[in-house]
Amino acid sequence: AWKAHRITGWRLVAYHFWALLYKRALNYRRDRKALLFTLLGPAFFLFMGILVLNTDADWAQPSLELSLGPLNAGVASDPHPVYFATNCTAHPAAAGAACAAAAELVGAIPGATAVEAGVSLEGNETIAHALNEVLLESVDDWAASRYGAYSFSSQDGEDVTVHTNFTGLHAAPAFVGALYEAALQLAGSEATVTRRSHSFPLTATVEAISESVDAFNLVIFVLMAFAFIPAGFAQYIVRERESKTKHQQVVSGVSLPAFWLSSLAWDFLTYLAGPLALTLALLHGYDVDQLIDRPAGPLVVYLLLLFGLAAVPATYLTTFAFDSASSAQTVNILLHFLGGLIAMMVVFIMSFFDATVGAARVLRYLLRPLPQYCLADGLLRACWGDFLRYIDPKIPDDATLWHPQQAGLDLVFLGVEAVLYPVLVLVLERALAGGNRLAQRWERAKLAARGYQPALTPEAELDADVAAEARRVAAGGADGEGVALRALRKAYPLRGSGRGGPRYKEAVRGVSLGVPRG
Repeated sequence: AWKAHRITGWRLVAYHFWALLYKRALNYRRDRKALLFTLLGPAFFLFMGILVLNTDADWAQPSLELSLGPLNAGVASDPHPVYFATNCTAHPAAAGAACAAAAELVGAIPGATAVEAGVSLEGNETIAHALNEVLLESVDDWAASRYGAYSFSSQDGEDVTVHTNFTGLHAAPAFVGALYEAALQLAGSEATVTRRSHSFPLTATVEAISESVDAFNLVIFVLMAFAFIPAGFAQYIVRERESKTKHQQVVSGVSLPAFWLSSLAWDFLTYLAGPLALTLALLHGYDVDQLIDRPAGPLVVYLLLLFGLAAVPATYLTTFAFDSASSAQTVNILLHFLGGLIAMMVVFIMSFFDATVGAARVLRYLLRPLPQYCLADGLLRACWGDFLRYIDPKIPDDATLWHPQQAGLDLVFLGVEAVLYPVLVLVLERALAGGNRLAQRWERAKLAARGYQPALTPEAELDADVAAEARRVAAGGADGEGVALRALRKAYPLRGSGRGGPRYKEAVRGVSLGVPRG
């Protein structure tokens, strides 16, 4: 009666698929490492990127008040010595009210120590040139630096030249304003003169560069966050094999396609609901226009989606090389960090130099089988696509971000990898599972390399029934039966065996039998 309700074919695969998917959900609830690698770790780096983005210096600086106050702020005595010279000093006979007014004007500058320079004019020398000579000769006379001075060249004292020290970036407007303010005070006015330096408004080009720099800083943290995600994919697969759970499931009848498809579906769903959703939410929540507005916005979404589809099976391919879940986690994090962020930065820097630009183009193609590099390169071009056209002559001037020389090939490679890598996982699983000539030859080669030589049991030493069953199985008589063993062997390596001695001890030697169905 049970045969009438037996599930076979794709219905059985679907049944296994949903059962294994439910198992993954239960496992995820209690697996703290999976939660750490697929959600908490990426979230930490994403929020760090947003924090850096919000603490970046604002390119549009506030206005700066220009005064003598900040100059020589650390000098206690006479912080603002102000030299001045007039024609009265050079020609004492010309002294008069105008000359006295010049001295009074400089002395009225708030906080300044007025110092009249003793100058003498020779030939056609001007008062301004003579004052410069005095300033150079008296450089060691004061603890404070002299950032400004005045020379009055007209007899009436109204023709004033402001001398400034160029180490004071805003000395010229500060000293001009200080003189005007002193003149107002001497005239009895309560008005004051405030000098401010305003930054020029940002041009569209500067704003675009600023947004690109901010977006690229965030991309670095996104790539650091996404380097942790594959570790969560790898640790479950390797742990299933490490604990022999997968072996028990397969022996119990679970189909390998159902096992891998359920793992692929669960890992991609956790990627969608976790890192992908969080990344897009943060980009929109903090208005990272360079990555969410057109034309980069749709490109970023496709890059993130295809990366998930390609990175999951690519990680599965690496798990065949590990017997320890912790080793698989560590190596996958390192592999995605080096193959993503570091490789992208190396190729990007090499693109700036004529001697290495050719090698950079070759590296781009060699690294594209890595999903993490395709994501990194695509996000780089989403940020700096316009800038990259200037340094790479291979990119046409009218090329969009979807052009093959921009991020187009990254999308194509991710799409191909999303289809090809799951197929390679199934092929590699089948090749390593045994039961086919390729797997058998591979295992024999590994055993031979380790020094194992199977010993043959003479047929005369076998019972007649055992020998007859072995001959029946070898002739194909057990084909189609429920269980069929063909020359099954089990050998254990020996420790401390001498050179040339036996290195393996056989516990099972060439057992053959068949068990009919039912």
